[in-house]
Amino acid sequence: MRQILTYSFLIFCTSLAFSQKTITKDQFDSFVDYANCKYVAAFIEMHDGNNEAYIETYRNKLQGELQSASLENLGGIPGYQYLTERLSNNVLAQELVNKINGRKDGFDSFQDDQSLIGSLHSPEWEGIDLKQTASEIQSEISAFLGLNESNRQDSRPDLSSDQLSEIQARLKKLEGEYVNLQNKLENNPNQKSPDLVQIIVISIIASLIILLLAIAILVPTKVLRTYIIEQVLGSRRFDNRLNAEARNDYWSTKKPKETGNSGYVVKEPEVELEQKKKLDTQPQQEPEEERKESIKPPAPPPPKYLSGQQGKVFNLVGLSSRNSFFKLVNEKGDKAEFEFSGSEEEAIAKRIFSDDICRIIAGSYQNASSVRTKNPGKLKRKGETWEVTDPIEIELT
Repeated sequence: MRQILTYSFLIFCTSLAFSQKTITKDQFDSFVDYANCKYVAAFIEMHDGNNEAYIETYRNKLQGELQSASLENLGGIPGYQYLTERLSNNVLAQELVNKINGRKDGFDSFQDDQSLIGSLHSPEWEGIDLKQTASEIQSEISAFLGLNESNRQDSRPDLSSDQLSEIQARLKKLEGEYVNLQNKLENNPNQKSPDLVQIIVISIIASLIILLLAIAILVPTKVLRTYIIEQVLGSRRFDNRLNAEARNDYWSTKKPKETGNSGYVVKEPEVELEQKKKLDTQPQQEPEEERKESIKPPAPPPPKYLSGQQGKVFNLVGLSSRNSFFKLVNEKGDKAEFEFSGSEEEAIAKRIFSDDICRIIAGSYQNASSVRTKNPGKLKRKGETWEVTDPIEIELT
């Protein structure tokens, strides 16, 4: 029996050899930066392909650096700080960089290389399909490390030649152990051969080990668990069902309330009857008053902010005030007005009030500490952009 347990232990040790983490923290941080370069390039080219201002800025400032990023030179890959500075006028791309860079904090949460590589998977951003890019990133990193691509969903896993050689060597070693065990049994006629129960136990142990080995190689379990949790908690059907069950179980979980000292228990129908009597004795409101109370003023729309200035044109309008110094107001159809809204100190320091969009009617940049809108500027919508037709008038004090 001891030999049988030894044999099973050797099989279990073999399975553990395939679930080790060999990627260092510095390597993983470089892989995250590499993925950021690939995701940002794909997102800008697909999302902003019709925006000439963005494409020109991207091609002139960033495209060359992103395309030159290579796993063969991990130290030369553009980092997080560099990308955020170059993407200061593209809010969506900047938020994508922040999201991918956050994967660096999850290094200690994964126990093997395939799970780490799988954590870089980001299939979509702001409606743009990035599945192909995500698949290419994982394939390139796996090939660089000499790993199989077991985390890809659309392909079967392939083992490298080194891994196959290692598996063959371990199988030969196990085969030798089996032969030795068989010889000992043949040389000792007095020793009983394994009975049926022992054979069944060995089969069950071997099956469990093979199953664990398959899971460790083919499925990044932590990524799969996270995906299932997100899908379940994000399901509207799950939320509706939970709320419905909570309402239906209210009376079944509510304890009856004892009244007086006679041990009398108030039951559900009697509680409902008492509530109905109280409602009947209360004075009824006039229909006109009920209508007035039910009518509520509509909530004001959220403010919009202008950014991405190119001459007299603002290329981006969004709900975020980040990287913006002007707010869109009085929007009516294809016409609107705009006024200053942002950090006065930063606006004065950067001297953002160019002649294309502003007219300084009082004061100057020197010794100025505040900005006041004298008269709002006027805009006209042209496609997805807004063009200044009448500059804003400001005072610097």
